[in-house]
Amino acid sequence: MKRFFSGLLISIGLLIMTTSGLCSLSFVVNNWQYIDAFMLLLMLGFGGVPFAVGYGVFAAGRFMLWELRRDEQED
Repeated sequence: MKRFFSGLLISIGLLIMTTSGLCSLSFVVNNWQYIDAFMLLLMLGFGGVPFAVGYGVFAAGRFMLWELRRDEQED
């Protein structure tokens, strides 16, 4: 069950990071003529926070999986 939950966290984290990254990329590509420092900060604020949350979920899933494998090797 712990392996399933860690895999679920990894896949959810990857999905969040992918959608956030693609949204930020489409924002830059569609508005490349008007990009300035304020627009980049805006993009970082709206796209960077979900990306960081997704990375945190991904890292938590990887840590759980790593911990599970370490416990299996000790036995």
